[in-house]
Amino acid sequence: MNKCVYPKSSSVRLELNQYPVLVSVGYLDEERMCPQQLLVSLRLEYKALLVAPEVYQDDSAEDIADMIDYGALITFVDQYSQKIRRSSSVRLLETYCRGLMDQLLETYPQLQDLEVSVQKPALDQGLCRGGQVSLTLRI
Repeated sequence: MNKCVYPKSSSVRLELNQYPVLVSVGYLDEERMCPQQLLVSLRLEYKALLVAPEVYQDDSAEDIADMIDYGALITFVDQYSQKIRRSSSVRLLETYCRGLMDQLLETYPQLQDLEVSVQKPALDQGLCRGGQVSLTLRI
């Protein structure tokens, strides 16, 4: 059986799960007075050229040019959330998710599939008796 020694296109799925951010979001003015914790989850899928580990002799065969750097992705989510927190203009979780999704698609054009989920774990006691809300948008 012949082994393929050249890079092969592979489908890559990168997930960020329940990453905590502070955002001023809420339909009611009092909800936006203090930042609230949201848990952001992302699922990104894209194609990348990968080489099997047994093929290369050193690190030079591994190229991250096609990859999405998960450290940069976390920084991206932090910066987006800080911008939203400073503006206090986002009222709906749907708007937060859609904005994040649009920015990710603009920044990472290689994405073939993207899912953005946000959980709001601490609901205002005036609205209900605890619990959490979860919202998911997908392209």
